Amino acid sequence: MLSSPVFLRNFSPRWKEAGPPPFKIKPVKGAVHAVLSRAFVEFALHNEKAVEFYNWTTQTKIPDKTFFATLNHNPSLGAPGAYTGWFVVIRISHVEV
Repeated sequence: MLSSPVFLRNFSPRWKEAGPPPFKIKPVKGAVHAVLSRAFVEFALHNEKAVEFYNWTTQTKIPDKTFFATLNHNPSLGAPGAYTGWFVVIRISHVEV
């Protein structure tokens, strides 16, 4: 969470030079690698907010660790499959091979 003191201490300098993110998006630092659905990728490539946010991340020190993680952890952006705060548990009781 951006308001967390630890979060601000650890990551805010990496984004400071870029100025405030567009659309009041709360940046999140995540992993470099991601497994994404086709719908999520289409959103990242063509959604106006996602494209403008991508342009903003290119001015930061860690764009590769910021872009996809931020789209995923800001459900208000509407990225398909974004983390909403709820865990989905699928239980398989019987599998035939």
